[in-house]
This record gives sequence, structure tokens and C-alpha cells, in this order.
Amino acid sequence: MASKPDLSSLLKLKRRILEYVAVVRSPQTPVHVKLLAVAAGLYLLMPVDLIPDMVPVLGLTDDAAIIGLFLSYLNRFVTEDIKRSVDQKNTPKS
Repeated sequence: MASKPDLSSLLKLKRRILEYVAVVRSPQTPVHVKLLAVAAGLYLLMPVDLIPDMVPVLGLTDDAAIIGLFLSYLNRFVTEDIKRSVDQKNTPKS
């Protein structure tokens, strides 16, 4: 039985997603990284896959592998400046 994600896990996930978006939007990010982001997104939306999604268990592994490889590569471009800007934008104002 799967446990419910706690709030801190969801907040960490939100922060990581915002960091990835900031990397892709950043003018300092190389063009090839931005093109890889578009290519990864298009691959996930394409109806044709290396392994059809209808194949049980294996059908989604190619999609998961593409996402995992791309995000691990994208992590290299998350700088301290990007982390600070994401933190500043998402800090609740009192």
C-alpha cells in the first residue's frame, strides 16, 4: 500500500520543477539544452514510441528513461543563482 506524500515532499518537487523551468528560460543556458527540453517534451507527446505504451510494464519504461536521463542532465545547469531566484520568488511574504 502506497503512503501519501507529505507536504515537504510536494514542496521539494515544486521547487525542483520551478528550478528546471528557470534553467530552460535562462539566457545563460546553452541552446542545445533548450533544444533537448523541446525534444524530450515532443517525444513524450508523440504517439509513436520505441516501446508502445500498450505493452504492459515495458510500455512506459522508454518514457521514464527519457525523462530520467534528461532531468539528470538538466541538473548540471541548476546554478546557485537559479536556486536563489526560485527561493526568493516562492518565499511567503509576511
